[in-house]
Amino acid sequence: MVFAITTIVLALVNRKKVNYYMTYLKEYYLMNDNKSFSVNLYSTQKNDDYLEKENVERVLLTDKNSENFYEVKLENIVENNEIVSYDNKKFSKYRVDLKIPIETKDNMQINDASITIYYTSSENIKLSIGSIIFNPQKGESDIKVTHLKGIVNEIESKMILMGVGMDINNTTKQDIKILSINTLDERINVKNQICLLNNQDYTNEIKIKELENSNIVSSKLNFPIIIKKEEQQKLLLLLEYDKPITIQTLGFIIEYEIMGKNYHQFINPFQYFNTTSKKAEIVRYECY
Repeated sequence: MVFAITTIVLALVNRKKVNYYMTYLKEYYLMNDNKSFSVNLYSTQKNDDYLEKENVERVLLTDKNSENFYEVKLENIVENNEIVSYDNKKFSKYRVDLKIPIETKDNMQINDASITIYYTSSENIKLSIGSIIFNPQKGESDIKVTHLKGIVNEIESKMILMGVGMDINNTTKQDIKILSINTLDERINVKNQICLLNNQDYTNEIKIKELENSNIVSSKLNFPIIIKKEEQQKLLLLLEYDKPITIQTLGFIIEYEIMGKNYHQFINPFQYFNTTSKKAEIVRYECY
């Protein structure tokens, strides 16, 4: 198993003490009608007044790459018993439950998302949280996808998900023509060339080129792909990026055809690996 963790650490200073806050950047998928998500936030202060719901005036969700912002509902803040050590400090874990009141029928993505917590004391802290992917559409269920398995390689000192193996099962009484498979993350594309696999007897860390050229791959073909009725195909999807980014969780959309009619189905977001390499950013907040 490959591990890599990206962290953002913030310091909040007042006259009596310095508080440090840490978040883990991740992908938040809001599927179907779900508009709620939870952010794990770590503080060096137990029973932190800054993490008491009654002290919060409002929370804004912002996109670092645009001027867009959304006011989100703070539903709850819960302190857990978990203690995490980082940079010679002890952090207490809090869960911040949020709800985004966005009405949209279209897919939407916020990259480099941050939340800014505004307090009744007129103070505020800004925390990077990762990316948020909205997918309000509902799909069909003609295809059963099993045995998801990611291949992770180190590229430019980053752990990159390079490919995903999966078994695609046609559960219908008709042949299915797979027109395309793509990711739900706009930063990542599936290459048009697909590998058919004999098995999944490979490690998660195998070099993607080594796997492509091994006898595990029976053949390579382009879309569309025909899957006969009640049959299965073992596929390897090869991923490409505009620039290398470390993502742990990824969902897909399958566009397919049955008897001349087009459908789509979603593969729910799945976490393919964890991380251990830590990258910290410290921001100092002075409160008066």
